[in-house]
Amino acid sequence: GNSERNQGYSCLMVGLVRLWRKLWSATPGTTDPLAPFGVVALPWSGTEGNPNIGLMRWAQTGGYGVLPSEAMPNTFLVQSYDVEDPYRGAFDLCYHGECCYPGKSFSYGHSDPEPCVDSEHQTDKYAGFQCNMCDELCGDFCASAYATNFYMGPIHPRLKYPVGSRLAEATAKSVYGINGGGGHTGLGNGATTGPTIAGCAVDNDTKLVRVFFNATLLAGDSVIVQDYNRSIAGRSKVEVLVATDKTKNRLCLDVSGGECVDDGHGNKFQWEGMLASKAEWTPVHMLSQGGATNGGFEVVVDLGPIDLIKNIMAIRYAWEGTCCWSKYEDRTLEMLSRKCPPKSCPIYSASSELPANPFLAEIVDGKCKCLSPQVCDGDGSLPLDLTSPASLGILSRIKNAMPSTPSASKASSGLAAWMGSSFVAVALSVLVVAGILLVTTNRRRHRQIKAAEEADESEMVELVW
Repeated sequence: GNSERNQGYSCLMVGLVRLWRKLWSATPGTTDPLAPFGVVALPWSGTEGNPNIGLMRWAQTGGYGVLPSEAMPNTFLVQSYDVEDPYRGAFDLCYHGECCYPGKSFSYGHSDPEPCVDSEHQTDKYAGFQCNMCDELCGDFCASAYATNFYMGPIHPRLKYPVGSRLAEATAKSVYGINGGGGHTGLGNGATTGPTIAGCAVDNDTKLVRVFFNATLLAGDSVIVQDYNRSIAGRSKVEVLVATDKTKNRLCLDVSGGECVDDGHGNKFQWEGMLASKAEWTPVHMLSQGGATNGGFEVVVDLGPIDLIKNIMAIRYAWEGTCCWSKYEDRTLEMLSRKCPPKSCPIYSASSELPANPFLAEIVDGKCKCLSPQVCDGDGSLPLDLTSPASLGILSRIKNAMPSTPSASKASSGLAAWMGSSFVAVALSVLVVAGILLVTTNRRRHRQIKAAEEADESEMVELVW
């Protein structure tokens, strides 16, 4: 839906806040007519919002992508997509596969599970699963579930502490004006939300997309890109929509009954049986690692694998799946039983450690254009930063992609000349040393994050039902 067009859940969300405020403040002197509201964007678990969870989260903001907004003032937003239940994938395999038996009561329904029995249904549904695999694949899951059971299944992730902590921090900052000063060292800076898209720019020559994040909303914080498994498509959580025929392909936000019911602008069109093949979302990797470039507000995306850059119609981040799974991965037993560490998506704020707000933007004339009412028209007035340790991969990528013909752009030619000079050898040596220091710092930070993740999970395990 769209709150601007008075359609769908997006509109209902805005109306809900307005209605509750009106009712609660009906008696003078009771509740402030602009009482603060906190919104938790849904995780991927369960059926709420699926199969289009990205659109659902966007609707929870009234279509603005972040809170507060013009339609929802005095509100704040907390993301939960990166703190899914660590064993969400294993739930289907191990619980419905009836591996967690015998043992103490383990059922969110009305009866205890039966012992695992091999069946053709199990083998087909769970990629060759047999009961003799229970211990190897499900031992950790069963131990976790015995310690802290599920309530109504995985629709309610068991990790409550990270979400509660983010709500408390956002409340302290946005409602009570408390930040990292005055002895409140755990609150960091004044940011109440994670990195939020401000714009992007596509460079056809170097096959790069520069994604810019809103410095004002970061409130003195900066952006970091955590390392992720680059051997698996989709783990970057960044995708681009590539048209097969740009005169016929269109963006589609939501499909129902063979019809696209929203192209992002409130229009419908026939989805099934289109004359041209549909545009497809394609996962791409980020070149940025560690601290973001250009003052900590820019992430660089590699479009190298895309043949026709001019056919890119849109870009999105964290729109589907989890930090540890995407639709591009095969449904293997290893994938189903894999534990997903909390807070393991790529893009976060450095100090507050808040995940980036998911986004989707059309690409128009080489620039990002968010779907109204959200605005992300920043043009990247700063030049591409090639001086920080985080730029090592970007430098290498540009050097390989640089045009060799006289028709190359002035900027590209200038960069090629600069990279061919003796100064570059010295500069790259300095960057390599700095990069080693950055890797060491990132490893130390990874250990700190790992310790925090274990603390989060220990908090979950101790909550025995």
